[in-house]
Amino acid sequence: MRAASIFALLLAVTVPAPVAAAPPGLPAPDDRDCPPVCAGACVKPIVLPDRWDDVTVLSGHADWAGNGRYDAERFDDANANRIHDVGEPFTDSNANGQYDAEAYHPALTGYVPDPVPGNFLAPDGDLGRLITLRPSRESRIVSSHYFAAAFPPSNKGTPVRGARAFRQALEFCVSHFVEKADWIELEPGSMAGVVHDALRALYEQDPRAEWDPVSRTVVGSRYDDAHQKRIVLLALLDPRIGPESGRAEVQATKIAAFFFEAPGPDGEVTGRFLKVRAAGLPCGCSCTAEEAFLRHCP
Repeated sequence: MRAASIFALLLAVTVPAPVAAAPPGLPAPDDRDCPPVCAGACVKPIVLPDRWDDVTVLSGHADWAGNGRYDAERFDDANANRIHDVGEPFTDSNANGQYDAEAYHPALTGYVPDPVPGNFLAPDGDLGRLITLRPSRESRIVSSHYFAAAFPPSNKGTPVRGARAFRQALEFCVSHFVEKADWIELEPGSMAGVVHDALRALYEQDPRAEWDPVSRTVVGSRYDDAHQKRIVLLALLDPRIGPESGRAEVQATKIAAFFFEAPGPDGEVTGRFLKVRAAGLPCGCSCTAEEAFLRHCP
């Protein structure tokens, strides 16, 4: 286990500091000189789907809307990218002559820090929005999966599996570098006790920190911006590439920042979206400012 002094140094270097947010109804901070960051270090091994349009009713598929699951017609995945491409045969289940699927776009349906024209799912942006980061047993999406991840991403190395590695990545900074388009292996099983114990340990180090809905910032923390315990980075997943049972792989579509609340007794964790400063990390990915929760502000 890392010595406390080494851990403190890693946190000082890699944990992003919150960017002050404008009160509701006012423009976001002027970050035109802060390029978007599409990757993060010390990303925690809890992943969750980015938002898709689960509201709009599609003709012949009324049962899709509002079911909390990404729905699409079946298709033959000729290039094995797990996304329907033009020309790939599909099952036209409603006989309308076209491939139907619920809409997904990182900026136009996905979670966004600030308002994005056309994203009617979040007309005011998602800064401060409270969501479930780690589902309980009752709210899991796929049998055997609770969106626990094994790092590093499989395209960057061999994922280290098991509860011990999972807890270390949760409670400490183990320098996992994750970027948009990375492939992430999911850990089967609940990991409920591991999640609860690891995040409770972080929570107890700063229990008085809380979200202020007026300033839309974290207040009451005993730590300075560079050493926050309850601000974490998580990978958001492309919802079109849903998990399957077993050791499935999913693909990151963006990296988001959260302030997590006290873990529940069943392992469920909730958190609020933040926009944070982060180091400008080299990566081959690209993202727009509209979809980036991380910004590099020199």
